[in-house]
Amino acid sequence: MKKWKRLLKNEKGFTLIELLAVIVILGIIALIAVPAIGNLLADTKDDAHDSNALALLEASRIAEVNGEFTFPTDASKLYEAGYLDSVPQDPVTGKPYVTTKVEKNSDGVFEVTLDKYVEGKTKSDLSNE
Repeated sequence: MKKWKRLLKNEKGFTLIELLAVIVILGIIALIAVPAIGNLLADTKDDAHDSNALALLEASRIAEVNGEFTFPTDASKLYEAGYLDSVPQDPVTGKPYVTTKVEKNSDGVFEVTLDKYVEGKTKSDLSNE
């Protein structure tokens, strides 16, 4: 027993092997976590584009019911008429989308386009994503 106490008393720090093992474990955790977080951020931006498109579609539907618009139209016209609180912004750049268009297809269903992110999608297309 005295021998163990003497051996344990002399240990004052971590060995190089122990430190390397911890660094390797942290590296493995980082290799797993970083791509997962990157994918999560990309999915969040895609969801933001879809939400902006849905807001445009709903504003267009209300404008049509009120009989105030002919289509195609864009986000700035809907904003100026009071159907949107603000012009939707691109979550990637933080600036308003360059191209916003809402039009009716041959079936009378609204389709929205937001730059290259959402092209000619209907409400059901966006809801199913």
